[in-house]
Amino acid sequence: MIKNQIKNSIRPLITLLLLALGLSAFGQFYNGSQLEFGKNRVQYNKDRLWFYYRFEKFNTYHYSGGKNLAIYTYRYANEQITRMEDLLDYNLTRKAHFLIFQSLNDLKESNIGLISDEQYNVGGVTHLIGNKVFLYFDGNHSNLEKQIRMGIANILVNQMLMGGDVASAVKNSTLLSLPEWFQNGLISYLAEPWNTELDNYVRDGILTGRYDDFNTLKGEDATYAGHSIWKYIADKYGKRVIPNIVYMTKASRNIESSFLYILGISYNSLVKEWRDYYNNMYKYSGQNQKKIGNDVVQKRLKEKKKYYNPRISPDGKWLVYATNRLGKMKIYLKNLETGKRDKIFRQGHKLDQKVDYSYPIVAWHPTSKLFTMVIERRGENYLYYYDIDKQELERQELFKIQKILDVDYNHKGSKLLLSAVKNGQTDLFVFNLGSETFEQITNDVYDEWHARFINNSDDIVFSSNRHNDTLRDVRLNWREKRTKDSVEVREYSDIFIYHYDTKDRVLWRLTNTPYVNETHPEEFKKGYVAYLSDKNGIKNRYIAKFDSAVSYVDTVVHYRFFSRTYPLSDYSRSILDHDISLPTGKLVEHIFHN
Repeated sequence: MIKNQIKNSIRPLITLLLLALGLSAFGQFYNGSQLEFGKNRVQYNKDRLWFYYRFEKFNTYHYSGGKNLAIYTYRYANEQITRMEDLLDYNLTRKAHFLIFQSLNDLKESNIGLISDEQYNVGGVTHLIGNKVFLYFDGNHSNLEKQIRMGIANILVNQMLMGGDVASAVKNSTLLSLPEWFQNGLISYLAEPWNTELDNYVRDGILTGRYDDFNTLKGEDATYAGHSIWKYIADKYGKRVIPNIVYMTKASRNIESSFLYILGISYNSLVKEWRDYYNNMYKYSGQNQKKIGNDVVQKRLKEKKKYYNPRISPDGKWLVYATNRLGKMKIYLKNLETGKRDKIFRQGHKLDQKVDYSYPIVAWHPTSKLFTMVIERRGENYLYYYDIDKQELERQELFKIQKILDVDYNHKGSKLLLSAVKNGQTDLFVFNLGSETFEQITNDVYDEWHARFINNSDDIVFSSNRHNDTLRDVRLNWREKRTKDSVEVREYSDIFIYHYDTKDRVLWRLTNTPYVNETHPEEFKKGYVAYLSDKNGIKNRYIAKFDSAVSYVDTVVHYRFFSRTYPLSDYSRSILDHDISLPTGKLVEHIFHN
């Protein structure tokens, strides 16, 4: 067993592991208009023409190819503004403006920060200038929804604390000084329900003692710790005390007085209660869970550098992984037999901008003699082919696709399976390397991720937030009432199989678990698929055994499909990603670990 433990003195610890496998309402818009923004940063798409739709409480802005995203934003923002106004007992005093970009790269090319003197942090979680919210689509509608919620919460909280007009905002920003956790944590609490990711970060912060000096927390630590204390307040005292605390904080300009007056408890006592509560909850939660081993792949770590996207070769001899520090990405190839590591690619510069960790995307050729990397460069997608023997890179531009989320070779090495964004929606495509043509598998509003060829490429397994198991073209429209062509996207994902050999439009649903996320399916062996699930509150590996039997016979034979699932791992920290070498029975895991 080989294992890679990556340590970081500031950030939550990330672990790479290499293990031997063992089976133990109608929306009326007033009009649409066209406009072009002013002076921009360098843009590789210079002919971007913007359109907007006006509604009662907000406007949406999009450019060519983004209409589906504008429709989705309208439907979701309309619902969330009402929800948050009710929760905070406060109504928007100024219209919100949602500017929708089709990728993070498009957002970073925009004129944000140049169009006004208002402060803007390109590296922040919520892209916001005043009441303007900048959204981007990364191929996951759940992430788009989170950005919308964060933007709405940010505007509402800012207006409550600082006032709805410019004069009040300037006055209150001067007189009101709040710790970072108060406002950022409240926005996070309003925008995001408690989930596995949040629990992971808070668990790590509490157990490692990073949250001990509560008032000095900055960045992500302040946001996650703040979220947890607002959750604690809501759970113990009720959600309705939250707007009262905010109003009292604005009036008294002192958070200690507001907590004492509203909750009847001092600020220091509240923080102690909060810390004791989470300490007791996490202290014993992992005692009976499996510990992570110590075989090391990467020993020395650099501070604030992110390690991610590990991929093991089919023969089990090579490992590719990426590092990124403030936007400067490097890709390494490591020989697992000799321990030698080579840097084969680098891109970007260290800048205070939001980093796209979805790149690089790596897929090994079945021969293990080369691998393919997907890199976004100057707004375009490129396939890089690295030959291990020749130690050479070849590049091929990939057209007709806005963004690629995942890639996998078929067993012959002649085709690439892509999870990719086109026209503002995430679908599955098969790219023929010989003819350089695309075959589109799905074409609907649902998202499809982590797609893999299985069963000698006869089938495709993937995760999706779809409701049903039948493939059909589905679109969103402006109407709130559901029609046959207007559907809701689920918040959670299940595992599905598509019969690629027969092109059957009815999918095989391997899992059906409401309120549980199941992602990253990988072929484990014939008739088995391993995947990640947060069923127990921590992302662990599960396995699904699937088979078929004759259901009935008329003019043709009809089959029924069934599956059985059970857990394979029981870690106390979440598995963020994994990859399996089927021929050698080895896997690589990317684990959140202290």
